[in-house]
Amino acid sequence: MLTGILFFHSILFPPGDDFRLFEALCGQKAAAIGVLVTTGWLDVGLPHLAEENEKECKDVLWKGLIKSGATTQRFMDSRESALDIISPLLAKSGQSILLQEEMVDMGLSLSETTVSQLVYSELKQETGEKQRRGYEPKPFDRQISKAKVGYYRRLTLALTSRKMASVSIQVRPI
Repeated sequence: MLTGILFFHSILFPPGDDFRLFEALCGQKAAAIGVLVTTGWLDVGLPHLAEENEKECKDVLWKGLIKSGATTQRFMDSRESALDIISPLLAKSGQSILLQEEMVDMGLSLSETTVSQLVYSELKQETGEKQRRGYEPKPFDRQISKAKVGYYRRLTLALTSRKMASVSIQVRPI
């Protein structure tokens, strides 16, 4: 059981749909232990654009998660700010996330889980779009694609044990 899951989004960039992986990993039921954290506030050159990005995240992209109990916090690059984000999680009771329920309770393999299906679907869509456009991959693009497939394989290997009581995943941009 987990008492908290943090999702980090740099406010320096417009919101994307990268939170969908977080949503697929946790599910709506576990949203109450989710904290949607925005970063990069001390590096903002145009505060009004960062605040617009934050508003779009809260009002559009994260709306369902927030309605289901997720909270939002700004990380201000300090120890105090980190403690402000983490401290409320210590008082919460544990909650299983969707991935745990699917693998442990329902006995699904990783490839059958919601989060795995999302990752696979996005990789397949990205590859298909490039092929339709007749895109000739450059060496750097091949490295990125291999890294994504490698990440998926590492994720698969890390989660195949059916004996796990909890799952800890750290997703980093490639």
